[in-house]
Amino acid sequence: MILSMSNQAVVFLAMAAFGVAAGFVYDWVRLLRRLVSRGGLAAQIEDVLFWILASGVAFFFLLRLNFGEVRGFAIVGMFLGMFLYFVAVSPVFMRAAIRVTDAISAAARKVMLPIVRPPVLFARRKIAAGARRGKRALSSGRRYVRIKKITFARQIRIIREKR
Repeated sequence: MILSMSNQAVVFLAMAAFGVAAGFVYDWVRLLRRLVSRGGLAAQIEDVLFWILASGVAFFFLLRLNFGEVRGFAIVGMFLGMFLYFVAVSPVFMRAAIRVTDAISAAARKVMLPIVRPPVLFARRKIAAGARRGKRALSSGRRYVRIKKITFARQIRIIREKR
């Protein structure tokens, strides 16, 4: 289907706006990745899932705007929007978001630490005391096993001597 120049401009600008939105969502993914650190493989899987989802949404956009025709100007518009977002807006957004999350994290630590620390210290003392008791029980149990082994060996010797 042939699109007029005005419709092509609308599709181009819509895909550029989609590129900006995709970049913004990807920044949120990066921020979440920074807050909840996982391994490198998990980050790669997240990236693949993001781009699969972004490709699906981009195709849906093209389906609604351009009757499903993938045209070069639409793809260029999407990548141009993402490029402009990552160059102009993303550094400012990420710096501000990291500052906000660090401030919230520090405030939560100041509030939660006095509440959480006493039970943790109590539990640590109890665990250490239990470990000492367990160590004593194991060491005395080792002697018991050794004594039983000697007794059992003696019993075997006695049985062999009787034969």
